[in-house]
Amino acid sequence: MGVKRAATAILCILERLGTILNPGGYLRRLTQMARAGQLYLEKILNDGSAYA
Repeated sequence: MGVKRAATAILCILERLGTILNPGGYLRRLTQMARAGQLYLEKILNDGSAYA
């Protein structure tokens, strides 16, 4: 994922901490998506959804 993208993902999680039930699981899923080439942080930043 890289340092900058990981930091951005963490900030997105912190911003939505009240609505994410399991932050660790959410981060795990983001990591899986990044490994698969399916993580679009731009989408998370724009509309809050990690899922395209």
